[in-house]
Amino acid sequence: MKELNRQIIEIEQIASHAWPAHEVQYLGGWILRASYGITHRANSTLILDELPEGDIDSSIQIIREFYISRGLPPRFQLTNASVPANIDRKIADLGFILEMKVNVQIISLDSLIQGMSPFRVEIHPAPQQDWLSTYAAVGDYDSFSLGIRKVIMIRVVQKKAYASALFKGKVVGVGFGVAERGWLGLFAISTLTQFRCKGIATAITRTLAQWGLSKGATHAYLLVEQKNELANALYNHLGFQNLYYYWYRLEQGSNEINSK
Repeated sequence: MKELNRQIIEIEQIASHAWPAHEVQYLGGWILRASYGITHRANSTLILDELPEGDIDSSIQIIREFYISRGLPPRFQLTNASVPANIDRKIADLGFILEMKVNVQIISLDSLIQGMSPFRVEIHPAPQQDWLSTYAAVGDYDSFSLGIRKVIMIRVVQKKAYASALFKGKVVGVGFGVAERGWLGLFAISTLTQFRCKGIATAITRTLAQWGLSKGATHAYLLVEQKNELANALYNHLGFQNLYYYWYRLEQGSNEINSK
């Protein structure tokens, strides 16, 4: 259990670097993140370690004020490694409802790169306009949401890559990869509706895996909602294994935020 908790904390730290919030504050091992309400991860408090001092109730009130003052709903991101051990029950008793569960899946890159694809996938160091257009079309993101997501990705200081899958010269699928500490994070794997189930997401994932290997990564991780049966089936087929899951708790009566 200690080894699993160590891995959970490491991956959550790395994932936070790979999807960095506009504003970050620390309350001991609790990380407060805000990004204008776009994406859950960038607008929630991640609990990784103990508070430095003070009781939990007063700390939760500080967090509530942090989000409310920014016009955002108070939200926590928790894992089985979150401490103290009773923190999830404590937050639930204070009126924070369970909102979403997300699987964290991992695989060795040597396993992931096996296989061929008929689709050409290009890697770029920055998001091209057609990459952004495809990403927005798949997610149905308006200009504000897309702009915040673009800034989040540009803000990443670790090694990163933008993958574009092409069909007859048109970008039909995209993905975003971030390499840190031997891990490749896979984000924003998106395929236009009319091109799904043709192997495009697989081609993007494997191309990013090749890129990750060239940057010193040995394993990949990705985040997928438990209710997303299609994505879970795809990644299980590619050989990804569930390592753990995390969940969000939202203060009852608050408005939801867009995406995970």
